[in-house]
Amino acid sequence: MAMNFVFGTFGQLVDVTVMAIRQTVTPIQLQGRVVATINFIGMGPTPLLPVSRSGHGAELAG
Repeated sequence: MAMNFVFGTFGQLVDVTVMAIRQTVTPIQLQGRVVATINFIGMGPTPLLPVSRSGHGAELAG
C-alpha cells in the first residue's frame, strides 16, 4: 500500500513537471496543437488495447 502511495505521488509530480516545462518551451500559438498531439499519441490507441490483448486483432484485420 505504501508503494502505491509513493508511485502515485511521484507519478503526479512528474506529470505536473513535464506539463510545466512543455508550456514554458512551447509558443502560445502552438500549445493547443501540442496538447492535442500528445493526447492523441498517448490516449489514441487506448480503444485498440482490448482487441490486441484478446488475440482477435488478426480476425479484424482480415
